[in-house]
Amino acid sequence: MIGESLKMKTTSLFVEIVVIGLGGFTWVVLILFSIFGYDEAKLSLVNSLPTAITTLAFIYVLGIIIDRIADNLYQDIILNKIIKKSQIKTKKEYHKLRALVIDKHEQWAERIAYSRSRQRILRSWILNFILLIICGNIFIWTQLSKQQITTSIVMTLILFFLIVGSYFALYDLSKNEVEKLEFFSDELKQSITKNAD
Repeated sequence: MIGESLKMKTTSLFVEIVVIGLGGFTWVVLILFSIFGYDEAKLSLVNSLPTAITTLAFIYVLGIIIDRIADNLYQDIILNKIIKKSQIKTKKEYHKLRALVIDKHEQWAERIAYSRSRQRILRSWILNFILLIICGNIFIWTQLSKQQITTSIVMTLILFFLIVGSYFALYDLSKNEVEKLEFFSDELKQSITKNAD
């Protein structure tokens, strides 16, 4: 049972990292096509099987890198702000409390894991969306010969709204998690007090 649960978590994490890496792969390809140009020969090379296998490994590694960068930015920009407004106050206490809750409450540990999964996708794709705006516009203005302004505006607006939506969703998920941790903190303190009595 534990082995199956671990396997599912590992598979889920692998899929998340690949999903994140796909966004990174897209803006890397856009910047490469912007520099070297693109044609049918280059596109067919990307779709070939040997290239696809290598690409999957590249996507996975890129996904890990993007996840770590996005996580550091997320903790500095969003999580710290939420923690300072809560009873928890410090990031160290937050991580300690989260580990304690995961250890003591199996049901809520699964909910926190699911929340963290969505947070991972959101924070990484905010970074991907920003880089897609930059690389997409570079591609549009260096490679497209028609409707550059329209394409640029439409793409930028769509990605901008995705950034805003993702940010608010991430903030809401993070705030809910901190509030749950505050609740468990009080519950654990009461439980320790009762056991001491």
